[in-house]
Formats: sequence, C-alpha cells, structure tokens
Amino acid sequence: LSERRLTGRLVLGALACILCVTVVMLFGQERSNSAFQDQGKCIATSQKGRDFNAEVDEAVLEKMATTHNPDGMSPLQREMSWKRLFQKRRDLMAGWVSRNPKVTWDIYEPEWICPVPERIGGFGDGGKWLCNIAEIHPPCLVYSFGSAGNDRFEREIRERLPECDIHIFDPTPGLLSSMTGKTRSYNATYHDVGISDKEGTKNIRQVDVRVTSLEQIMAELNHTGRRIDIFKIDVEGSEWETFKTLTAGCRMGEPSPFDIGQVQVELHISARYSNMDSVVRDFFDGMDRCGLRIFFKEPNILGCDGYKCIEYAFYRPSNQNQDVERHVSVRN
Repeated sequence: LSERRLTGRLVLGALACILCVTVVMLFGQERSNSAFQDQGKCIATSQKGRDFNAEVDEAVLEKMATTHNPDGMSPLQREMSWKRLFQKRRDLMAGWVSRNPKVTWDIYEPEWICPVPERIGGFGDGGKWLCNIAEIHPPCLVYSFGSAGNDRFEREIRERLPECDIHIFDPTPGLLSSMTGKTRSYNATYHDVGISDKEGTKNIRQVDVRVTSLEQIMAELNHTGRRIDIFKIDVEGSEWETFKTLTAGCRMGEPSPFDIGQVQVELHISARYSNMDSVVRDFFDGMDRCGLRIFFKEPNILGCDGYKCIEYAFYRPSNQNQDVERHVSVRN
C-alpha cells in the first residue's frame, strides 16, 4: 500500500511541475510580446535627439511590431537592429583605415541572412556567392564587369538561368576576340568597355581603353529602366568611383535610381586615395541607403597581401522591410 501511495504522489508531483512550467512559459511569452509592442510604440518618440530620427505612422508601427518573419524577427526589430549597427560602424570607422589598414573590413560584417546562398563559378578566383537564385525569373538581366578572360561564373549563370540576358564588360586589351567567341557559345554578349563614374579613358597595359557610366551603358543597350538582377563587379580599384555615382541618389525609404537586385563585388584598398577610411565608409553607407544588405563576406587570402582586397555580396530584400522603407524616414 505504501508503495502505491508513493507512486501516486510521485505522479501527482510530476504533473504539478509540468503544469507550473507551462503556465510560466505562457505568461512569460505574453509579457515578452506585450513588452515589445510597448517598446515599438515608444520608439517614434524616443528617437528624437539621437543619431537616427524616425517618423513612424502609429498604425503601421503596431502592424510591424506584431508581424514576424520566418526567422522570428519582425520588420521593426530588424530595422532598429540595423540602425544601431549602422551608427556603431560609423563611430568605429573614424580614422581606422589610415592608422590600421589591416583591419579595414573588420567592422563590416553580414547584416542579413540569405535563405539560400549558393556559390556560382566554382571555388577560387572568379566564383561568387549569390542569394535566392531560384527567385530570379525572366525577363532577367545579368551585368558582369571585369572577367580577365575567366567566364566560369557567367557560364554557370547561363546553366542556372537559361532565359536571362547576360552581358560581360571588360576593356582589357587582347581579350575581345577570344571572349567574343567564348561568350557567343552560351548566348552571352561581350563588350570591350569598362565601368566608371563618367565617360572617359583608362590606361590598361599601356593602352587607353574606353570607360563609361552605368547609366550610359544601359542607355546604349536599351536597358534604361530595367532591373539588373545580378550585378557582379571586379574592376581592380575602380569600384569606388563607380559605386559613389550609383548610390549618390539613394535616400532612406525611397526607391534607388538603379534597380539592382544583388551585388557581388571585390573591394580593393587603393593607394590612389589618401582618405581611404572615408572612401570605405561612404561606400558602405551608400549601399545601406540603397537598401542593399551584406549577406556574405569572403577575404581574399590568396592575394592582395591577405588584406588589401575582399569579396562582399549584397542583397536587396524584396518584402522584408517594405513597411519600414515606406513609412519610416531616417535622417542623419
């Protein structure tokens, strides 16, 4: 009889413990959700006087605070987290590159999680990380600047996206004939022109070659107004002036003047700039303003002395921050 009583008491005790844990979890979740909603409601008023000021429609804010993405973060949580990171980066960046060039890239880490990242073009030089390739549908457009005769990336893009228009741009002397033949074999188009911030020439291997702006290139190809789904660029230091022009018209919460879905870029520390810290900071600030978020970072440890160049991949989320971008204006 005593053993039966003991067993019964143990069972009752276990059930009581389970009930208590369940109640605590439910109560804690309710408090957490309520607390975050209250926090969201007060952000609009608490932001004044800080580095980033927000003007938020109350009804939209309420919606954002209770709308969750698959990774568990609401658009408001994501945007507020990003703004804190943005300001922290600016504070840390001041003077770093000029004093410590080897830590140039340390504070620019991935800030957005790509659901399906894939490496295209193989490993080693020439391969790039892309995001959500399966979501790219025709009519689609791929621009690739800088190939140095290596077109593994573009070939694999053709295999994965057979209906996309693929254009490769590289003014390097001696490549036009061979690359034109190679690219025709998989229905891509090769152009012996380079990209810059404006029309002009650049000396490569003691030959003056043509460079021009993205706006001019798109006009010449009758692509003005089209979305560039993939924008790959490796132009050995000329990326800085190119992106300065591309991002100049971007404002927080407003559409970019260039509709670019994602960017794969190799960045280079260049001796041409005496204020490299400002150049790097302005580049990342501009990408942020255009809604392009870092989703991959790959140091080039095979060249560039191990630190002078690095691969970054950026993606513009299509729906994730829609409400925030439409209703929140962020001002420096």
